[in-house]
Amino acid sequence: MFLPVKSVGVMGDGRRYDYVIELRAVETIDFMTAHWSHLPYDVLGTISNRIINEVSGTCRRVWMVVRQAHHERLSEQYCNGT
Repeated sequence: MFLPVKSVGVMGDGRRYDYVIELRAVETIDFMTAHWSHLPYDVLGTISNRIINEVSGTCRRVWMVVRQAHHERLSEQYCNGT
């Protein structure tokens, strides 16, 4: 998810003020509730490197570890500014 929030990150020898990308992987059986997935660190590292190398305007990646229902409410609040 592309968050409408900017953050300071270090790239190379300098700092950048760019957008935040939120990563979330969940497991579900009914598509109404979900639990976060345990992803191996090497997979998270690969995803993080691809985002930073292929998506311009971002400097920080965050891994969300929350249940789906709660997370959807937080995302709506972020996007609506409430």
